[in-house]
Amino acid sequence: IKAAAEQYEDIISLRPNATRAYASLGALYPNDPEKRRDIYQRGIDANKKDQSLNLVLASDYELANQFNEAIKIYEIILVNDPSNELAANNLAAVLLDFQSDSKSFERALKLARQFEDSDQAAFLDTLGWAYYRNGDYGNAIRLLEAAVENDDKFAQLHYHLGMAFVKAEMPGRG
Repeated sequence: IKAAAEQYEDIISLRPNATRAYASLGALYPNDPEKRRDIYQRGIDANKKDQSLNLVLASDYELANQFNEAIKIYEIILVNDPSNELAANNLAAVLLDFQSDSKSFERALKLARQFEDSDQAAFLDTLGWAYYRNGDYGNAIRLLEAAVENDDKFAQLHYHLGMAFVKAEMPGRG
């Protein structure tokens, strides 16, 4: 690890904008979240306009079940880059799955509405689940069926669709 870390540090010293070097260096410390996050933050500070390390940091917080921290970072990304679909999707998903208030569900739906015409199952799932959390089961089913049709390998998509069928009192479908 030491030799790899030194190489990444050398790359960073020569090219402070090499965001992948920061991400790779941080990945060398899977059991040291503080060190890993400090490395990511160094990269973020050196690359103010590049949101990729913010996405890595937010994901790191999600994996650690520190959802409020992840939410803060996703919000920062969207302030800096309102067109960042991945940040919008991930923020909406965290709000839907780890918050329980109607304001969070409404915010998630607002974020996810941009995915109405998407062909990506994850985006359709987020929008469908946002409709579900907001009580619009018809739209939830429509979008969740499209998500499953686009990629039926993920159990979560089937779970969300099944939950929408149950709420819509259509448990025999799906």
